[in-house]
Amino acid sequence: GGDDGEECGRQMFDKNTLRTMNRDLFVQCIQLWRRENCRPQSREEDGDPSAATPAMQVFLRKRPIFEKEQQQRGDFDIASILPGRPEPTQIVLHNCLFQADLKTPYMHHLTFDFDRVFNESAETEEVYRSVGAGLVRASLDGRVSTMFMFGQTGSGKTHTMSGIQEHAARELFEGTDGDEPWLSVQYVELRGNRSFDLLAPGVGKKNERPELRLREQSDGSYSMEGAADMFPKCPEELCNIMEMAQSRRATSATDANSVSSRSHAICTIRLFQSDGQLMLVDCAGTERKKDSMYHSKERQQEGAE
Repeated sequence: GGDDGEECGRQMFDKNTLRTMNRDLFVQCIQLWRRENCRPQSREEDGDPSAATPAMQVFLRKRPIFEKEQQQRGDFDIASILPGRPEPTQIVLHNCLFQADLKTPYMHHLTFDFDRVFNESAETEEVYRSVGAGLVRASLDGRVSTMFMFGQTGSGKTHTMSGIQEHAARELFEGTDGDEPWLSVQYVELRGNRSFDLLAPGVGKKNERPELRLREQSDGSYSMEGAADMFPKCPEELCNIMEMAQSRRATSATDANSVSSRSHAICTIRLFQSDGQLMLVDCAGTERKKDSMYHSKERQQEGAE
């Protein structure tokens, strides 16, 4: 009888509930770890300023824990950014776990490397200067540049992308007089295995976006057949076009975000003088297994595709 009662008692809580119940202990252990491992580095450990910039880079931006998450769900910060010179490039995730008896807590520290890591206090302008400015310059020089914004629902992807688009718009038009067409914009949405035009007028009673078809060109590249082009003459017009397109994306409310994007959005800016191209891709939110109860099967499939 005693063993059966103990077994039932152990299975009353899942691991997420146990983590919340032991929140104070885990928070204290994380704080102790940070005091030991997050000390500022000495000047002698500066990185090599002459190192070449790789063609592909991966950046991470950490957002703060919101008050709602702390009070209503009992969430706590389990991500620590390690100091680095000249800038941080590593983040440590403190995986809060339990032994098989579901009584003994322990932590597993996982380190991940990036080209740069931005903390909660980093302004979007700082992120743009490190992440986006080089891509804009490359497109002005006649190259093709692409930025992907990828992350979990509610992690701040669209917030960051909107800020980067605003800064990029100003830089793209710097030094132009607005008299001659300087660039064109296409904005399409990928929803599952279908694509839609976010710039063309809506059709039908439901004002739905026109569906597009992906076509392969003779040179091996691909284009969205029939996608509308717009030709802004100043940064403000470009920002208005991008904001309008974002507002037309398919969204659904989730527990992590009241307006969660259900689709990938691709903004393609083509520059006429340099023949360069800038692509900004805001991916659909990915869902944690913990959050899956809040999403329909269709919603999860759209995010996966």
